Formats: sequence, C-alpha cells, structure tokens
Amino acid sequence: MPRTEVRFFKDARGRVPVREWLRDLLRRDRRAHAKCVVRIQLLVAMGYELRRPRPILSKTASANFE
Repeated sequence: MPRTEVRFFKDARGRVPVREWLRDLLRRDRRAHAKCVVRIQLLVAMGYELRRPRPILSKTASANFE
C-alpha cells in the first residue's frame, strides 16, 4: 500500500496549530506527545486501513456501533 501523505492546516500567518499543540504537549506530557506522534506515523504508514482502537457508540442509536 502506498504511504499516506498527512497534511496539517496552516493559517494565513503561516502558523500550524497542530504543530504548536504538539510542541506544547511535549513540554507538558512527554508520554502523551509520544502517543500522538506514533498515531500520526501509523496514519502515514497505514492510511485508511488504520482502524479505531475500539468501537464508538453511534450518536443516532446507542445500541449501534461504528
């Protein structure tokens, strides 16, 4: 499978909010930062085949799972 290109939003001033958030997270919680980076790397490697770690209840019917 081809690698997935992950793009982050950049505002008109050239700021990338997710990168700023990740830098701040690195200062506050290194473990959480590492988990986020791993998830992004998995997304790049696996693309749309990456699955959610657990089912999430549907908002329309509490008995249905996505």
